[in-house]
Amino acid sequence: MKVLVNNSLYEMGRKEYRGVLKVASKQIQCGIYAVEKDGICELRKDTFDSKEELKKAVAEYAAKGFKVHYNLQIGGGAV
Repeated sequence: MKVLVNNSLYEMGRKEYRGVLKVASKQIQCGIYAVEKDGICELRKDTFDSKEELKKAVAEYAAKGFKVHYNLQIGGGAV
């Protein structure tokens, strides 16, 4: 799996990739933390003020063929 982080491309196995996604998911609330397509994943930090805005963005990525990793939580603090 190839992972794009801040314009740097890293190659890793599936197990390491799942670990990276787990860490990334804890860093963002109500937002998209990764998009994946054709064996390449881009880590993102897209935050939204409402669940509706987030769902719209997820649908837009999905319509383009991306698998979208996101959190729907609102409030609280990021770890």
